[in-house]
Amino acid sequence: MSEKIKCEVIQDLLPLYVDDLTSSETKNEIEKHILNCQKCNLFYSDLKSSLIIENQEDRLMEIDYLKKIRTSSNKKYFFGILSSILIVSLVLFLKLFIFGTPTNNFILDAEFIGDKLVLNGELLDSGKAYSGYKLNGSGENKSIVIYSGLVSPFKKSGGFEILISVEDVESYISIGEKKVKNDGTVINSMAVKLFEAKNPYIGNMSANGRIANILMISENLGGYKNFLKTNEEPYSWKLIFAKELKPGEEEFFNSKMTSCAFVLLALVDNVSIIEWEYEVSLSDENETKSFMITKEEASIVLGDNIKNYSVSYEKLQKLLYFVGIN
Repeated sequence: MSEKIKCEVIQDLLPLYVDDLTSSETKNEIEKHILNCQKCNLFYSDLKSSLIIENQEDRLMEIDYLKKIRTSSNKKYFFGILSSILIVSLVLFLKLFIFGTPTNNFILDAEFIGDKLVLNGELLDSGKAYSGYKLNGSGENKSIVIYSGLVSPFKKSGGFEILISVEDVESYISIGEKKVKNDGTVINSMAVKLFEAKNPYIGNMSANGRIANILMISENLGGYKNFLKTNEEPYSWKLIFAKELKPGEEEFFNSKMTSCAFVLLALVDNVSIIEWEYEVSLSDENETKSFMITKEEASIVLGDNIKNYSVSYEKLQKLLYFVGIN
């Protein structure tokens, strides 16, 4: 470009020059021209100023757009958290006050009226109200789950009445930890747990331990060691207690252990003798005392073979009532 370029051409090229889109030769010619041409130099200055303002406006619009996005995101985040809190609160409210949770803490009575088994119960926790029940399973495994929630204006009473069709009760139906027979007999939870823990062989110490745990022997009478005689009949189970008793504690201790011994004789099928031993702390020395009950002795007291009391829930419950274990 040796010839002088017209101003109109330079001004047409200046936008490209400002955006650095011209070739190096064209760029040199434009720079030479605007150095010597006041008119084009002024045009160039105005062009640059307008581009700077335009860029600033674009930047402000971009910032404003980002602010709007951030504000919108913050709102969505806030409403998301608020919605989650409301949902969790609603679920907790429904669970605590309306639907409730399963409970076994109730007393129960049952009777047949026509073709219906009528279950009347009362929650034992005064702070809880009856929420409803659910019938689960089928056949011999059919059960009723009782639900309780917190006392509220919606649900205030802990009493309940449930009507079950006779067709839904084959022989027993479970209600919490209890069972109801198809003649209306209510089997308490202790009898249910013990009956289902029956042990056919005295040599199975873990099964023996389950029965002893349900009877709460160690909790009520103290820790003990077990000694089994299984090499020849009569088979026996001896409990040696670690606790030293005072003379005045013996009567209560032996009464409780006698009751437990009756149940152990009934539920461990081939055991014939239950023994227990403890020490009594006297003024000068300790005295070791031992006691035993045989299946024959227990049967005489009961007027029936002790082993017959493990044939059904009802028979076992009668034994528990007889020996004072509820």
